[in-house]
Amino acid sequence: MTRKIYAFIVSALFTALPCFLVGSLVGSFFPMIFWGCVGYIFAFTLFFMIFDRVPVRLYKGSLKGMRILPLLIYGFTSTDHWPNVTTWNLLGPAWLYRRYYRFKR
Repeated sequence: MTRKIYAFIVSALFTALPCFLVGSLVGSFFPMIFWGCVGYIFAFTLFFMIFDRVPVRLYKGSLKGMRILPLLIYGFTSTDHWPNVTTWNLLGPAWLYRRYYRFKR
């Protein structure tokens, strides 16, 4: 149980920390709107990091017992657990299929 809690904390920390650092780096160039830059850039980048499944890879790698540097390399550069995005998913009625027909099997 403690291994899962450790993996959850590591995945949450290393997902949120780079977003916060990028926001504070941009905000350091604009000191009058520092916290605005931090907040907006944090939210924008966090959305795309979660969409890219970075926390899932960090969690799985941490459960496998990876050290910090290989874990970060695996979490941010691996293509495991990428979302399946196709033209059918973006333009077609895939949302209708997922919503209404996924339980009819």
